[in-house]
Amino acid sequence: MRIFSIGAVMFFLVSLAVPALSAEDNHFRLGVGIGVPHGGIGVNAEYRINTYASVGAGLGYYQYDGPGWALGAMFYPLENIKTFNPRLIGYFGRVGTVNWSDGRHEGYLGGAIGGGFEWRMYKKISLDLDMFYLAKDLPAGIKSNTEIGYSAGIGFLF
Repeated sequence: MRIFSIGAVMFFLVSLAVPALSAEDNHFRLGVGIGVPHGGIGVNAEYRINTYASVGAGLGYYQYDGPGWALGAMFYPLENIKTFNPRLIGYFGRVGTVNWSDGRHEGYLGGAIGGGFEWRMYKKISLDLDMFYLAKDLPAGIKSNTEIGYSAGIGFLF
């Protein structure tokens, strides 16, 4: 585990200096994955407004009770032009499911604010990993057992 951690830090430091291939041509990204930005398990589209900001939307499926969705924005403090692009991210949409004791399931809305990165593994393919604080609009009397959410996806740049 220690060797992996050292390798990950070294990769991060080197990748900050390496420019992504054809970064100026990639204004649109379409991805598949799991988590809030993908509407549960689903797809996500992102449009890059400039090298620092982009907007996104996701449409997917949540276990038990159906469709999920999300709308959000990403801020890239170091510009989105390198192989490894850290980002701040915020989404609003479907963030989870309430499992009632009588067997019913109900989706709930909320916000997701956090950070993560886009790693451009190849010229037109990226790996996206994010971690969020989930601000939920739960029904009265319901307590949440999770405050942190994660997402992972593979993106295809156009």
